[in-house]
Amino acid sequence: MGGSVKRSGFDPLQRLLLSTLLLTVLFFGSTATCYGATLKTIPSTNLSVAYSNKLLLGYHNYTATWSGVSGKMIKGKYNYDLLCVPIKTKTGSFTYTDFLDLNFTNVGKINGRQIDAKVHFNSMTVGKRNASGERGDNYFAVCYLADESMWMSSTIAGIGAGYRAPKTIDITTTMYWHDTGKVVNLPFFQCLSDIDAGANYFKEAWEAKSGFSGIFYKYSPCFLRFSGNRAATPKATDVGGNDSLWKAGFYAPTTGGTFRGVFTEGNCATQFMPYSAYTMMSNPVKSSDSRDRNVEGDEIDYTITQKIGKFYVDTMTPYSSLVMTDRLPEGLSYQSAAIYDGSGRDITSRGSLSYDESSRTVSFTMGASWLASIDNYSGQTLCLKIETRVDPVESPLKTVKNSATTTIDKDVKLTSNEICDTLAIPYHVKYEYVCGTKGRKLPKEISTQSGAYQVSDESAYYQGDMVKRKDTPEDGTVYKVVDGDGEEKGSWVLQWDAETQKIDQRDVTFTGTWRYVPAPRLVIEKSISLQSDQLTEAHGAPCFLFRITGASSGKVWYWSVSFRSDSVAKAKTAADGSEKIYRDQDGNTFRIDGDVLRASCPAIRLPEDDYLVEELDPLRFRAVQSESGYVGDFGWQQADTGADSAKISLRLSQMRPGEEGYDASYAKVSFKNEKIDWSRCSHTDLIINMLKKEAKR
Repeated sequence: MGGSVKRSGFDPLQRLLLSTLLLTVLFFGSTATCYGATLKTIPSTNLSVAYSNKLLLGYHNYTATWSGVSGKMIKGKYNYDLLCVPIKTKTGSFTYTDFLDLNFTNVGKINGRQIDAKVHFNSMTVGKRNASGERGDNYFAVCYLADESMWMSSTIAGIGAGYRAPKTIDITTTMYWHDTGKVVNLPFFQCLSDIDAGANYFKEAWEAKSGFSGIFYKYSPCFLRFSGNRAATPKATDVGGNDSLWKAGFYAPTTGGTFRGVFTEGNCATQFMPYSAYTMMSNPVKSSDSRDRNVEGDEIDYTITQKIGKFYVDTMTPYSSLVMTDRLPEGLSYQSAAIYDGSGRDITSRGSLSYDESSRTVSFTMGASWLASIDNYSGQTLCLKIETRVDPVESPLKTVKNSATTTIDKDVKLTSNEICDTLAIPYHVKYEYVCGTKGRKLPKEISTQSGAYQVSDESAYYQGDMVKRKDTPEDGTVYKVVDGDGEEKGSWVLQWDAETQKIDQRDVTFTGTWRYVPAPRLVIEKSISLQSDQLTEAHGAPCFLFRITGASSGKVWYWSVSFRSDSVAKAKTAADGSEKIYRDQDGNTFRIDGDVLRASCPAIRLPEDDYLVEELDPLRFRAVQSESGYVGDFGWQQADTGADSAKISLRLSQMRPGEEGYDASYAKVSFKNEKIDWSRCSHTDLIINMLKKEAKR
């Protein structure tokens, strides 16, 4: 064949300028490259990253884009997705360039933000076939995807698309924020394991090309040969189980979200395992020692804890920065702060602590020397303690909320739980006693400040609280008043205005009203017609006997009323005078009311009880009507009626407003009789009557 090649017409100077330009582009356009990695040994094989924490790159969350090659996906063993390309030649080597992009969605989350990943296959160079065993369609797997993981191609056919030839696979991995599409500018780390060789002609290796930190972490049993940024296996060193990592593996941290490495595949597949320390990082936890209600001057201490990563377990790169901040809510004044390490030691001096009054923000920035020490990455928990004080509270009840943040490596912002504190104005409860009886003054023994009836409440209450009155002294409490002879004159009875009160932007007062209740007194009134046939002098003075029985005590009292002729005469005289009432030597009063003469015995002082008052059978009269009731400023209030008896309650101190007898001056039982026997009265009759009277007593 013939042909010609057209050469460019650049002169020597132009060619020099062009060469310089190309070198400049190559230098500034390339990603930072690692030169001569530093090798460090992990202290113990007990320290390793949990496999379950790897970023998820599997057949559930990917799409494949082929370029310049007739690639295809073949379902292999274990339901793997095998990403396959054609075998160009079996007798020599061949290369594919920029031929495949694998885009993975939701490979993990950093502080709740979804991460996506892209694996770009820069190139793959395949060597001469060593043995047969490939598929009949001459396709072999570049890589395969399991449920949650990705493997670089195997030489063996067991997975369904092997090809027995050495392969060098150059890939660039980029981690993206799902929400913005921007590169995650944070360090990751890659786990390399099972770099071994089942035969001398297939020796596996891995080399960091760019984007790595230049530090490799290996275990002491590791047999790999490290040279520059490359780790390769000695010949004939097949391993399995934990030895895949301990003897034939290591960790390679990155400097950011874009990193490039080269796999040299031998007789077995190599898993691609990228990790992010930030997907395993705990959010800070904030707590408060505040009370249910916090008032002016109270101290509220906040504690913010942040768990730090553990090197070789979930962290492979020291943090470039660590800042803990807390913006204090309105209503609190900053007092002081300090930070403590996991042992409780104050390490505030290892960083910079500040408080910005304008933004009300407490901030602690950890110092570079502390961050650089791997010993500090022990999984310990840092504790930032902030002391605040409650300002004057302007509203009855106010809830303030806030949360703290920890920012690591500038881009990772971890937010704590939200804390709610209630600021409140305290209200108080007062007790007071007032006199409820006009014209009287409470005795000194009745006081809220001292003595048997002392009552107070030192508690603080808050808006909306329902306050229950103290149980003692209780409603109905009685203070008895006695005379010089120890006889009860009356009593003071307590009644509270309320059982409960609600706090509504003010203090509340429970008022106890003491009313004076005279000692229980009973008056028996007897009424007889003034007609001559009712009061016959020849029949003697009518005498009536009454029995008073206490329902609870069972005690019995007797009382009598006699209508002697002189008393009747003097009552008639008094009726024509100014007094209207005649009082005999026994204290009985007589009063004429129309054609009826009413005789009342002196007030009888009795213990508080319920009573039955009965008229005992008289000789010449029969009972017509009986009536009981109460007398007071309200007039007359009937309680009971009957023929020869009536009931009356003298539990005056226990009566409540609206009840019969409340605020009565005394109780009265009235009896009305009519004469039924006009027989002549003899001395024998009188004796019998007196004997009956004595017998009744």
